[in-house]
Amino acid sequence: MATDFGDESGEKLFDWMLRVGQEAGQEALAKSAKGLAEAIRSTCAGIEKKRSGDVAAKTAEWAKLSMREFEDLPEYETLADMISSQLKKEGVEHAFTNEGGKRFLVFKANEAPSVA
Repeated sequence: MATDFGDESGEKLFDWMLRVGQEAGQEALAKSAKGLAEAIRSTCAGIEKKRSGDVAAKTAEWAKLSMREFEDLPEYETLADMISSQLKKEGVEHAFTNEGGKRFLVFKANEAPSVA
């Protein structure tokens, strides 16, 4: 394909464009992976904080977890499907809901350790 340009400079241009695309893809992948790790860490910390919180949190039947940390990540719907699949496999009753333009994961409060 690079020879379609008719000279060596065309091949160099093609190689450069390919390398730039690969580097951009690597950077995007690293950024997404870092964002996912941070979202998971933050979410788990939020669950732990709520679990060790006041008496009212301990008596609540249902818990609601904001998905804000995940919504900005690429392929959010795929991540939500993966989370849901894993929770189903663990036997955690759950649902995703929208309230006031924000998305939440709703689950039984006593299953918080399985969600974390």
